[in-house]
Amino acid sequence: MKVQIGMLIWKEMKRQGFSQGSFVKLLRDRNVFLRDIFQMETIDVNSLLQISDVLKVNFFQFYEAEELITLLKTEEKDTKHVAALKEVIKTQNKLLSTHKEMIRQQDQFIEQLQKNYPAE
Repeated sequence: MKVQIGMLIWKEMKRQGFSQGSFVKLLRDRNVFLRDIFQMETIDVNSLLQISDVLKVNFFQFYEAEELITLLKTEEKDTKHVAALKEVIKTQNKLLSTHKEMIRQQDQFIEQLQKNYPAE
């Protein structure tokens, strides 16, 4: 059976009286950031764990064994994606450091110019 997990989460959220905004805020407080959560047909394991904990419902029960195995195997793909994103962040941090150094040097240059050429 194909599970549309987003719909199941939405139904349980409504049953428990959560508004969409308050539910999303609870998830963000737990570092779960999902776009279009209620239309999702698939979800990463960590997010589903957090949602299950917030709503006190084991959403893994809705998956058949084969689907659950597939869901858990996607973690391996995510690890590669996370490693690639970490490299991007590392590069961005180097660029940011270079940018900050350039600004510091420009500030020093401006300070020297102001000393040598005071405003009238």
